[in-house]
Amino acid sequence: MSQHDALHQSHPPALPGIPPEADELFRHLMAEPPLPVKELVIQVSAHMDEVRRHAVGDETVDFALAEELAKRSVKLLERSTPDPSEANRQLIQAAVRYFVLNDDAEDDLTSVVGFNDDAQVMNAVATYLGYPDLLVHLE
Repeated sequence: MSQHDALHQSHPPALPGIPPEADELFRHLMAEPPLPVKELVIQVSAHMDEVRRHAVGDETVDFALAEELAKRSVKLLERSTPDPSEANRQLIQAAVRYFVLNDDAEDDLTSVVGFNDDAQVMNAVATYLGYPDLLVHLE
């Protein structure tokens, strides 16, 4: 067992459903200072612009899944505004920030399954918050 594996066994995931390989980054994102919802929506839009540029002629980029994640991100952010719980807003921000980062557990722009970990993170947050309508279905 590697030291990395031992670390993950001694510390439970930050949230049930977060893939072990995404856990450390997700925990880091949970510690970020709160950002305005408008700023996070801009980040989602900018990320999709970048994904769109890379997807042209590149079959490794799962653009359909990225689009679905972008839509779910915006819907999660819309639901964060009336939520009085700072912890819930932080979970949503961490899920959205995880999505907009390319260099996470699987690089979004170079791996065929690059957005799968993003979907798992989004699903873990949506499940925890009781938003089954925002789950992303992976094939």
